[in-house]
Amino acid sequence: MKKPKGWAVTGIIFIVFFGTLLHFLYEWTGSNQIVGVFAPVNESVWEHLKLLFWPAVLFYIVEWIFSAKMNFLPAKAVGLVAGMLIIVAGYYTYTGIAGCHALWADILLFVAAVVCMQYKSFKIQSLNRDILIGYSTIAALIILAFAAAFVVFTFYPPDIPLFIPGN
Repeated sequence: MKKPKGWAVTGIIFIVFFGTLLHFLYEWTGSNQIVGVFAPVNESVWEHLKLLFWPAVLFYIVEWIFSAKMNFLPAKAVGLVAGMLIIVAGYYTYTGIAGCHALWADILLFVAAVVCMQYKSFKIQSLNRDILIGYSTIAALIILAFAAAFVVFTFYPPDIPLFIPGN
């Protein structure tokens, strides 16, 4: 059984690799609607959050099966939210300063968000006792709410900048 640190490092590699593949999957499948739930259907910031979210959730399911359960769901929920916030805040900050976006900066931002997400999750999971046991249900609901939002907003995106391609 891997220790939390080993899972965190393996997760970084897995999430970055599969997140990168997801970027192209929708186009490769001829705009398949089911694939669009998991892969970006356009170049909006919201759709690009799928690159972090879905590979992380898949990895976390595997990790859950084979790892220690202490503080697991709260750690993963906090990590996911932190990673997505880093992408959103980082993107709007750097494009606001630079006046445009750059592919290399987007890639660096994605990798940095994954590393921060995994680090935050690792730190919470590494606590010596299960202090967050009462928060597991809330954490699961947060993760499920994001999953539902990705499904709904793939087909019915709000007309705000986060959901508009190129914003």
